[in-house]
Amino acid sequence: FATLANLRAANDNEAPYFTASEINQLGTGTNWQDEIFQSAVMQNHSISVMGGSDKTRVNLSGNFLDQDGIILNSNFRQYQLRANVDHNINDRLKVGIDNVLSSNYTRLLTSDNAERGSGVLSGALIAPPTVLPVNSDGSYGNVRQYVFSPDIAENPVAMALEPRNETRRNSIMSNAYIDAELLPDLKLRSSIGLQYDVYRYDVYLPTTLNRFITGTASIRYNEQSSIVNENILTYSTISNADHSLTLMGGVTAQKNIEKGLLAQATGFSTNTLENNNLQSATNPGIPESGINEFTILSGLARANYSYKSKYLLTASIRADGSSRFGADNKWGRFPSVAAAWRVSHEDFWEPMLSVISDLKLRSSWGTTGSTAVSPYQSLNVLASYTTVFDNNLVIGFAPSNVKPNPALKWE
Repeated sequence: FATLANLRAANDNEAPYFTASEINQLGTGTNWQDEIFQSAVMQNHSISVMGGSDKTRVNLSGNFLDQDGIILNSNFRQYQLRANVDHNINDRLKVGIDNVLSSNYTRLLTSDNAERGSGVLSGALIAPPTVLPVNSDGSYGNVRQYVFSPDIAENPVAMALEPRNETRRNSIMSNAYIDAELLPDLKLRSSIGLQYDVYRYDVYLPTTLNRFITGTASIRYNEQSSIVNENILTYSTISNADHSLTLMGGVTAQKNIEKGLLAQATGFSTNTLENNNLQSATNPGIPESGINEFTILSGLARANYSYKSKYLLTASIRADGSSRFGADNKWGRFPSVAAAWRVSHEDFWEPMLSVISDLKLRSSWGTTGSTAVSPYQSLNVLASYTTVFDNNLVIGFAPSNVKPNPALKWE
């Protein structure tokens, strides 16, 4: 390290940074990668109980997962409970429910390759090996002590241990269904599913880091819910053991809602409370909140035909309507067709069955659609602005800087 620093100085026509005596006294120095990396321990425990009767089946299970990251102070922990119940009311009617409760905790580390030593990984590559990670008085070693040191570099051990960057997620997934045999060849399956997630993000960047000398804190909540209803009608028939036809039609609907709340502040006199007392900051930020909502309604149909299980035809079409698009472009229609030949069922293939037992050639064509745009992009939305009237600061609303596009449609 010192030799390379002197070589740099020579290339810049400057005096050496280290004398020969100083170089001889440096020793092996600090291996910063050894300081930030660790052997990651993982434990995973599961338990399940199953039971029931001729008509009812019950499955209960629980899981605990705890996994450390390979960088100091990183961790993922999850608790999960699951319950499944299926019940045959009679020979033609079956109901069931599946519930999953989970709670996750993640301690995050910014491990991307931040520039010039400002992140944990890049800091471990740039920090001088002549510096101790922690000084004898408990303070962190100064990795900027040389004139050639990057002015934004941070002690990588401090970057790993000091910031608070935690995510907590509590979620519920529930799905209930009913299967009904309306006629011998006609079946109905109706289901409704719910996924509900609540996130809390806690961030505190302490004054022990040079870039956040005043301390920065934030708390963010996100709430996401999704409800899906599917209703599928299926008709299946077999004629003379050679012809098989299956017709399917259905309607599905989905509604998604996402809400968010953010509070943040800078300027803390102590790191003790971290982000648990935002009102003690000298520079509290303006709270932010928002909501996004969208719906999708779909109709679908499919026909499958098989002759002797050798020649197969499939045709399907679906129509999807999304609230994300303009009033005249909400609906998209997506057809598809396919044909297949199961060669291995032909008589001439019989000598090859011991080599290849199942061979099928299939060709298909179809279109699909994407709704990968944010809600409200087709609408002229309002945004809040501050202005001055009669020497008073007031808040009003006006069209946002995002120009609406009523022609948005399915991709």
